Amino acid sequence: MNKLDNQIEDFASIPIPNHIRYSGLSIAMVTAVMVFSAGSLSVGAQIGASLGLRDSMIAFLLGGFFLSLLGYMVGVIGVRSRLSSYVLIKIIFGENGAVLLNISLAIALLGWYGVSMDIFSASLNQLMRSIFDINIPNYLIEIAGGFLMTYSAIKGFKLLESLSYWITPLLIILTAFLGYKGFVNWGNGPGQEALDANPMTISSAADAVIGVFILGAILISDFSRFSRTTKDVAIASFLPYLLLSTLAYMAAFFAAVATNETDIIRIMSALGFGLAALFLIFLSSWVVNGINLYSATLSLSSLYKNAKQWQMALLTGTLATMAALMNILEQLTSFLIILTAIFTPVGGILIADYYLLRKKKDYSIDELRHASSLNYRAIISCVIAVLFSFFPINNTQLTFGFPALDSLLIAGFLYCTITFLVNSIKGK
Repeated sequence: MNKLDNQIEDFASIPIPNHIRYSGLSIAMVTAVMVFSAGSLSVGAQIGASLGLRDSMIAFLLGGFFLSLLGYMVGVIGVRSRLSSYVLIKIIFGENGAVLLNISLAIALLGWYGVSMDIFSASLNQLMRSIFDINIPNYLIEIAGGFLMTYSAIKGFKLLESLSYWITPLLIILTAFLGYKGFVNWGNGPGQEALDANPMTISSAADAVIGVFILGAILISDFSRFSRTTKDVAIASFLPYLLLSTLAYMAAFFAAVATNETDIIRIMSALGFGLAALFLIFLSSWVVNGINLYSATLSLSSLYKNAKQWQMALLTGTLATMAALMNILEQLTSFLIILTAIFTPVGGILIADYYLLRKKKDYSIDELRHASSLNYRAIISCVIAVLFSFFPINNTQLTFGFPALDSLLIAGFLYCTITFLVNSIKGK
């Protein structure tokens, strides 16, 4: 896995050589790092508490299947072109369009930083109360943690990256045990009924599921370009996004209904998980935030190429700490639904350009020389798709009622239509 991560950096701007290939299972294990994180478990708990067993299962499967199919279709582009997502987006959206997407990506990563920081501060506070009987306000922990994580992202990212390799198996074991204890205690809980007095709809719950991994699905070509065949892409997409994530969500569901709680820290305390589990959640949140902060720094660094890495990391860390103080965890599902609406159109453009307009003609690195500075057709299509996808929430029946599907299909349709009209006017 270390070798794969190094090669992702080495071939970020050029096609992958033919002799470097990995199995779908190897790639799936990389893309599944976030599946068993505290943030994902929180989503499963909140949806489970809102919808109950049957509707939650539908939402988990619906969102997982959509993600898997989207990841597969975008991943196929990567395995056939052997190019990274950054190169593909730059070819399709233009250089300035890629800059806009980098800004959006950085904002999304800062939001995820805020979610993880909320979990980080809650778990540390619980540890301090249990061991030293000291109650520290969460905002003080988030500010202090922000400085420490910024420093670790500058000086010790490789350490954080290596820690994730042994933390992930422990998180899988913890999640399995969490689901087991929740299922055993399920008979003494509220059963299959929803706990939330104001439950969300199945479509909005599915959108929240999609929002957890939408960035990974859109950027999956960074990994799929290492695949041997399109079958490996299918494994790398469907295994983490559908199978493993559904199992993790169901474990969180059983734990939530068994304890009548949606907060992952309180759930673990109610089920008798010891300080070791809280410490693991604390440590995993630290690692995930280090990675989020590092990725956001890279995204913003592309905008200010003359700035030094530590300067951008300091700026990003400050913005991330401000995001953490907004308590995004309390609005986690809303945050994820917004992510889904914003980034799914990018997948629609990628799919429409490759499968419909180019008719599966593979992309070439040489196309960067002729790429436009800004593909206004793609940008306009994305903006309109984002706006239309929110209309069903306000009972305006202009779209399909499933925001993720709305964003994907509308963006692709508009992009193809505008392209055909422009080509007709130009006489192409």
